[in-house]
This record gives sequence, structure tokens and C-alpha cells, in this order.
Amino acid sequence: ELESALGDARRYLELYFKDNSPDPFGYLDLKFDYPHSGDATINLLLIAQDVQSSGFGSSIVKNLEQRLNDGTFAPRRVRRLLAGIYGENPGSVKFW
Repeated sequence: ELESALGDARRYLELYFKDNSPDPFGYLDLKFDYPHSGDATINLLLIAQDVQSSGFGSSIVKNLEQRLNDGTFAPRRVRRLLAGIYGENPGSVKFW
């Protein structure tokens, strides 16, 4: 999946770490201009099980929204942020 993402200029990946830990607690996979021009779709937001419901996911999304609004991803213009939920995932449905 990483190889596929790295070959797609519309995809953007981030790993999240806490307290200088070498182990990531979160992963974001974002795709710009998908499904339509001006859209940004969160393909995947993974948060390690041991830190779920601790506010990390919400913080990541709020920070992402801010960066989309303040031009950090310039020159990309995002009018709409979407998120995909795959399979049966009640926790993700509740989160989004």
C-alpha cells in the first residue's frame, strides 16, 4: 500500500509519534482531488488501540483541517474533506 501511495502524487501520508517515542501511534492516508477536484479524502486514519479514545484522532483531524484551511498544503485548494470507513467498524462510525 505504501508503494502505491508513493507513486500517486495526490496521496499524502503521515505517521504520528508521541513523547519522542520511536514507535508511531497513528497513521494518516489522505488523497487530494478525490473523488472530485477540490475534495480531500481521508482514506485511512489509524490510531493504536492502546491510545484510542484519548483524543489523538480528534486532534489529528482538527490539525489537518487547520492545515487545509491555512494553505499548508498550498497550492492545493480543498473545498470539502471526506472520510471513508471500510467494513464493519462501529468505532469509526461513532468517531466520524
